[in-house]
Amino acid sequence: MNAKCFGVALLVALAVGCGEGRAIFNVDVHSFLFGTGRDTVPYLVPASTTLDTSSVQHINLPGAGSSIVDTVHAIGGVTFLNASGLGTIRFQIYVAADSLGTYNASALAVSVPAPPAGPAPVPGPPVGLDADFSNAVNSVFTQSDLWVRLVAQVSAAAGLPMQGKMVLDSLRLRIVIRDKIF
Repeated sequence: MNAKCFGVALLVALAVGCGEGRAIFNVDVHSFLFGTGRDTVPYLVPASTTLDTSSVQHINLPGAGSSIVDTVHAIGGVTFLNASGLGTIRFQIYVAADSLGTYNASALAVSVPAPPAGPAPVPGPPVGLDADFSNAVNSVFTQSDLWVRLVAQVSAAAGLPMQGKMVLDSLRLRIVIRDKIF
């Protein structure tokens, strides 16, 4: 190898070695919730009313310290088992550093509408989730302790109360973290 090729190879190696480091964490949130009863959110909403029902869960992750979270991408799904009433339902995820913080509007990570719920006591079509979390909550993922609140926001139509339950089928997070150099 001549000196020119060696110099170019050394420069490329140094550039790669000094490049921005990224770490990618794949977290199966459903596994933290499954079997605890917190993967199911029951609801009973009076007619002509909107009500949020939820389940809160503590999750312990390896903290990223002073790193910067580039993105948090969620993939998952929920099934709504509506037993009575008509209306609309929305699946929401809130993320915060403590359980009380998950009740702040600023902790809303993602919100997905479900198809209108009918009165039949059969499962509605699964609601898929494939979205980036709000940038406002990304910094929470640099901590080792965080709280997740799953919400069924139910709006019952006039007539009968709306009753049923939301069941989390799966929820995986892909967290991309970038090293903070300075």
